[in-house]
Amino acid sequence: MAGLRLDTVDGPAFKPLAVAICVLLAPLGGAAPTAWLLVARFGAVLAVLLAARVAWRLAGAGPRGVVAAAVAGVGVASCAGWWWHGAVGNAEGLFVALVLLAVDAALDDRHGRASALVWLAALLRPEVWPLLGLYGLWLWLRRPGLRPWLAGGAVLLPAAWLLPELWGSGDALRASARAQIPNPGQPATADRPAWAALRAAAEIPLLPLALAGLWALR
Repeated sequence: MAGLRLDTVDGPAFKPLAVAICVLLAPLGGAAPTAWLLVARFGAVLAVLLAARVAWRLAGAGPRGVVAAAVAGVGVASCAGWWWHGAVGNAEGLFVALVLLAVDAALDDRHGRASALVWLAALLRPEVWPLLGLYGLWLWLRRPGLRPWLAGGAVLLPAAWLLPELWGSGDALRASARAQIPNPGQPATADRPAWAALRAAAEIPLLPLALAGLWALR
């Protein structure tokens, strides 16, 4: 893409922010893939630290804050495949880090920065679009000065997802079709996908973490 050529026909689901970062790393030449791995792994580590920070801020200083921070950090780090995804260079860690950075900024009443961070996260995962839409609506009503930025972001977000795909494959919705093809080993490939997904979720120590979190916030 740095050479003004883009071919997404045989690639995975297109993620605008990941591609943009890779374009910025392209001048590194052969070191660019390693640089992306470092970015992805940094995002995974940062997300754990940010989860602890946000929980500490919400719970307050003292023992409760310490317990809340530990529970949140362990909760993120315990997610199935968390470190594997970071190690192989998937963008999940970076995505979660951006969302938590947005929460941290919102706690400081820096809603312009927070909305920009959620917008960046929305360039990695469309699942965050409903959250961004509700947050944008709230800001539209509460922060009129942000309305031009909110309107611009609402236009640019779908354009960032659809136009590069249209350029690279001739099908603006190719990424959507590709995302519906599960990778090997995913719950969708099991004989009973719903059961496989529930079993994978049960492997995360949610109950003890939830009980510890309730104690910290009581």
